[in-house]
Amino acid sequence: MDVVLGWAAPESAAHYDPASLRPEDSARIDQPRGARAERDWRASRALLASLPRGSRVASLSHSQGHALCVALAPDGPQLRLGVDLERIRPRDVAALGRWVCNAGEQQALAALSAEPARQLDYFYMLWTLKEAFVKAAGLDFPMDMQRVGLDGGPQGALILRPPMGAWGALLLRLEPDWMAALVWEGAAAPRLSWHAGPAAVVPPCRSLGQWQGEAPAGARKIVE
Repeated sequence: MDVVLGWAAPESAAHYDPASLRPEDSARIDQPRGARAERDWRASRALLASLPRGSRVASLSHSQGHALCVALAPDGPQLRLGVDLERIRPRDVAALGRWVCNAGEQQALAALSAEPARQLDYFYMLWTLKEAFVKAAGLDFPMDMQRVGLDGGPQGALILRPPMGAWGALLLRLEPDWMAALVWEGAAAPRLSWHAGPAAVVPPCRSLGQWQGEAPAGARKIVE
């Protein structure tokens, strides 16, 4: 399976063209938005318009003027995919963890309380993964976020806890302060390529882990 990850920056918003919107977005063009939401809208829609002709956009996420999407070729398989992008910034990890994490994940976060930077990174790993699954599997936000995530602690092997069925997941750390998650339905890992939107440059990134799992039977980590 070949998929494209598309990246947009705030500068991409200057290339927004309402005439190039997809039909489903044209129906939303007149919705009221604040200044930040309008910037995100313009940057993300400029990205979508720049994708290769016929690309099927499976999922889209934006955060603070940047955007990330995952797209399939026109003749690609009909699979469920999800992405989420978040800018890493200080949060009340304990409070948010009680809202969206199960008991094991909350314990793992608490074990990192003496290392705030690592704790924040781990929280965003969990958050983006959960959000990507919510989008891909049509789960309810926020009620179903505790159902999916990572089992195990930050010092030990991590095990994917996916929705029903077979799923894979990839977590990426993008410089300087971004966390991204990609999830896909099925056992085969996708072949990834990057696409930079107008006026955007794909930042340096590294994989934090790739997993394959199946619910309810369990899951196993396949890449460290």
